[in-house]
Amino acid sequence: MLRRLAQTYQGYALQNPPRCLAHLKNSFFGTKFERKAYLSLCNYAMAFDIQSVWHLHPVFLSSYYYDHLSFNLAWGHDKPEDLPPIGSNIYSWPEDLLVPDLVVLLNAHRSIRNRISTTKDNYLFQRKIVTSFERFSDPPVLMVNATNFFEDSFYKIKNQIQKLWGYTMSINVPPP
Repeated sequence: MLRRLAQTYQGYALQNPPRCLAHLKNSFFGTKFERKAYLSLCNYAMAFDIQSVWHLHPVFLSSYYYDHLSFNLAWGHDKPEDLPPIGSNIYSWPEDLLVPDLVVLLNAHRSIRNRISTTKDNYLFQRKIVTSFERFSDPPVLMVNATNFFEDSFYKIKNQIQKLWGYTMSINVPPP
């Protein structure tokens, strides 16, 4: 999906962790603190990479701040009802981190996720992820039911982009 969107809008497809830190991934997964530190470092490195190209082309990024936060919230709470309430500061974007214009959550049915995921996956964990994303508000989150065909999900995202920025997706962003 990421590559297809980047091709459609002549943009960049970037994945987190960034290349400069990807080789260190296994070094930081000993403790929860180390994992959080590594993921935070990755987010800021991604923001730096994005700022070097965003004035030239749109950037499409996989796995950024909301992804990491929702995952940590899901691990730290037993049920969706136990998550911090709507409006909690936990759902606020960090002031010093580059903010995307739009966040998309591709929410697939459990049977589809199990086919594409090698990690243990369950309905309750996914529900906590989705609930977290529903509580994020700035930047806006587009929830896409990805249980349908790839093309359906792609066109839902494309239509939202066109609503927000028009057909051409003009990118008159001044360089940082």
